[in-house]
Amino acid sequence: MKKILFILLIILSFLGYWKGTSISQPSSLSVDIKKAKLSWTWNQGTSGMADYFQARCIRVGTSEIILGPKTLPAAREQSILSIIQVSAEYICAVKAGNTFGESGYSNEVTFNAGDIPNTPTDLEIKID
Repeated sequence: MKKILFILLIILSFLGYWKGTSISQPSSLSVDIKKAKLSWTWNQGTSGMADYFQARCIRVGTSEIILGPKTLPAAREQSILSIIQVSAEYICAVKAGNTFGESGYSNEVTFNAGDIPNTPTDLEIKID
């Protein structure tokens, strides 16, 4: 009986470990949609020269895929606002391409993009 309980405990702790690590999403960074940029590095190495880079963003909770405009090969960053216009949480990655094909996507970044509020005005002191 003790062996069965021990094995059951190991199985449950193993399942709990995998449940926690396999489906957890990274915590999201909140960014100003008008100021934030995606930024990356790229090294040619022994591969072909890149003719462009292109970002792909997916709105979290949907199947909507948004492809950003292709950027020049010298670019290593792209404005978030040039890719998305709707405030929401996104997962984005970037790929390189040329006339022979496209690379795989880079690592993904997760962020919550939105507008910051307007500045309050007409501040005054009131005495009741």
